[in-house]
Order: sequence, then structure tokens, then C-alpha cells
Amino acid sequence: MPETGKLSIQRANRIKNALVAMFFTQALVLMAIVIRIPELIEKLGLSKNLTVWGTITGLSGLGGLLSLIFVHRLVLRFGTTNVTRVATLLTCAIQGVVVLLGNYWLYFIATFVQTMFITMYNNSANAQALIVQKRLKKVILGSIHGSWSLGVVVVTLMSGWMASFLTLEWHIGLVSAMGF
Repeated sequence: MPETGKLSIQRANRIKNALVAMFFTQALVLMAIVIRIPELIEKLGLSKNLTVWGTITGLSGLGGLLSLIFVHRLVLRFGTTNVTRVATLLTCAIQGVVVLLGNYWLYFIATFVQTMFITMYNNSANAQALIVQKRLKKVILGSIHGSWSLGVVVVTLMSGWMASFLTLEWHIGLVSAMGF
């Protein structure tokens, strides 16, 4: 992580704008699937066993908890920018793949790993935001997280429309590709 004093105001503003765009895009990629969950449950063969779906959904979040053990070491070693980039790309790639899986065990493993990368992204991006916020001497976390909320609104409207003419796989695949 760069020291705050070495970060120019122009660079800090560019990073802030990139973070706003990344949080918006993260919301697009991750929340597009919400409207398609019934189809995903059917594809995984769990429509008659929602207990398994709920268990998978709940336990996959433990991947995010697991990554909290080591994400700070990754940020210290590789920097916030590199961790954010890699975590973003892997999160988007997994999102595009999970809808292709027809086995709920594979789905669980994929979403478990994905939540690890989501946590890595969030920790490194927020650490970067705090550095920029300190340099700019103004609060920027609100605008960054606000862009995520705006992304959710946009993807909800977009997904409602896309679901009317695209298959689950094409819909999530296209939206996931936006993350790259």
C-alpha cells in the first residue's frame, strides 16, 4: 500500500473514480442472478429440496469468513490494487460458471470459493478507499458504496428485461463478462 503522502491528488481522484465504477460493476455482476434463482434451483435439481439449497447458500458464505484469515497478508504483500484486480476477475469468472453447473456439490464449492474472492475484493477495495479518503481529506466511502446500491437498482431493471428473452446461462454470462 502506498503511503498517503506519496499519492497525488490527481491519482487519488482517479482511484476514487475507478473504485466507484468497480463497486457499481460488482453489484451488476453479483446481483443479476437474484431474479433467476428459481431457475438455478431447478437446474441444480433442488426444487423439491429447498433445505439443501438453503444450506448450500448459507454455508457458502463461510468462504468469505475463511478469507478474512489471510486477506490482510495478501494486501500487505501484493498491494490493494493487485488484490482488488485479481479478486474482481475471479469473482466474475466464477459467477459466469456457476450457472453452467448442474451438480449442487460443485455449485457449493464454486460459491464457497467465490465468497472468498468477494471478501478479498471488498477488503482490498475498502482499504484502498481509506487511503484515498485520507489523501483527499474528505469522505468517499459513501459515494463508493452508493454506487454499489445504484448498480443493484440498474441490474434489477436490466435483469427483469433480459430474463424475458435470454436463457439463464446467456443472461448471467453476459452480465459476468461486464466485470472484465
